[in-house]
Amino acid sequence: MVDLKKLYADPSLLYTVLHARGIQNGEDIVREFKQLHNEYNQTKKKWEDKQHQIKKILRKVADVFIKGGGGLSDTQIKLNLKKLKIEGIVLKKKKDLLKQKYKTFCFTIPNILDDLILEEKLKEDKIIGGWKEKDNPPIKGRPHWELSLFKEGVDFSAGSKITGRGFAMYKGKVAKLIKALSRFFLDQAEQAGYEELIPPLLVSSQSALHTGQLPDKEGMMFVTQKDNFFLIPTAEVPITNFLADKILLQKDFPKKYVAYTACFRREAGSWGKDVRGLNRLRQFDKVEIVEFHADELIYPHLERMTFYVENLIKQLSLIYRVVRLCSKNIGFATSITHDIEVWSPGQGKWLEVSSVSSFKDFQTRRMKLRYKKNKGKAFPYSFNGSALAFPRIIAALLEQYSQKDEMIIPKVLKKYLN
Repeated sequence: MVDLKKLYADPSLLYTVLHARGIQNGEDIVREFKQLHNEYNQTKKKWEDKQHQIKKILRKVADVFIKGGGGLSDTQIKLNLKKLKIEGIVLKKKKDLLKQKYKTFCFTIPNILDDLILEEKLKEDKIIGGWKEKDNPPIKGRPHWELSLFKEGVDFSAGSKITGRGFAMYKGKVAKLIKALSRFFLDQAEQAGYEELIPPLLVSSQSALHTGQLPDKEGMMFVTQKDNFFLIPTAEVPITNFLADKILLQKDFPKKYVAYTACFRREAGSWGKDVRGLNRLRQFDKVEIVEFHADELIYPHLERMTFYVENLIKQLSLIYRVVRLCSKNIGFATSITHDIEVWSPGQGKWLEVSSVSSFKDFQTRRMKLRYKKNKGKAFPYSFNGSALAFPRIIAALLEQYSQKDEMIIPKVLKKYLN
């Protein structure tokens, strides 16, 4: 959640961000935000005044009783007190309803974009690292779904039979490749100082709300009907919520976590030629890194995490590029995002394998993670990144490393594959 006091003090900031994100009804949203904000605060003030009046009368009655005046024997005092209490109950109900309405509305407001994004005013994503257009053209090859190793190791018919479309059964050499990648990614994360977690794969709606998956991506997540649990679309959700409702010390930071999990996404939309093979699945494996920092800096941590993901891809010797997303493509909860994409020789296009993002204090405000700062409390900044998502990495490895019907194993994976 954004800092609501900051938004109310400068509503133009909210309109600027909404407009930059391509949200058309920005003026209506700002108007409704101000109206709800004022109506709730006015009702709250009236209720507080009413409570103050009740306490004032009770103090007078107590004084009379102590002095032997009979306490509540005065009929007029009793009637006034009863009237004030009824009015107070009505105001409290109205206040609570407005608070819930205001809170629900505020959860639909996206994060404030980073100053750099607003200043650049990019209409398209910008390549900022890795392969550049002036470099040699990316190599060409066969799509991974035509390669024998893919046909032997990825069984979509079994996945469809067991579950449905968008699910795969991995076997043989491809299963071993997935296992090798997971060990390689986790070993690299451990060396970089990330603490490994094994989180639940189901989360509550509250946890999904904390990280911004709700209400923005509700239609993209699988949900259990009886218990209303959501299957995680990314390990970011349970890892980030690991620190929910905590009050830490400034010296406790940074906090750096990593987890290897399955991820589940409904991926609503077309299932045609553009999503063939491993391009888009409803269940896939991913290693996720999450960081929390109390220094309220953005770029040093974002650049370092981006470089960390780049280094993983470099060690796999894959052709890649880094893209800074323009304002219209940045996610609901993020303030700035770097996508890392690998080249698919067989498809002739770039495949996103990681997004490294800053959330500022958007998530930590929602989940009430704070730290003691001077004589008060502050919200740390959260960051996350995929390091890495498996299916498209495997697709790129198959396409870039295949010679005839065999695949050359990247040097860094050999020790994991014997």
